[in-house]
Amino acid sequence: METNKNKNKYVVIQSLEKGNISKQEVVEPKNIAGVVTQYDGANLKIINNNLNLSNTFENYSYVVENKLWINGFIEDYKKSNNSKVTTKENEIILEIKNEDGNKYNVYRKLYIDKKTRKTY
Repeated sequence: METNKNKNKYVVIQSLEKGNISKQEVVEPKNIAGVVTQYDGANLKIINNNLNLSNTFENYSYVVENKLWINGFIEDYKKSNNSKVTTKENEIILEIKNEDGNKYNVYRKLYIDKKTRKTY
């Protein structure tokens, strides 16, 4: 993530679990590693495993509008008139140009490993 003041790199593992629960776990940066975000379609739960804290936001309907969720990316990709697919030796890259006018978040990309079909 890059802003006009700084540049941060985040590594997040995303999954979809039984019961249609979307989950993100921060791997990097180290200072927030272990923070887990879970969404069940209605409630958003933030868990900080390092501090043994959690907070639940009931009836939270804005999670798919967040640009960091894969399901939000896929919905935007399907609706976008500015999408493209690029292939390289070991990966497929899906890219969209955001149409929301946010100058800090113009392009988004989803990388897919050709062999494993895993995203990164």
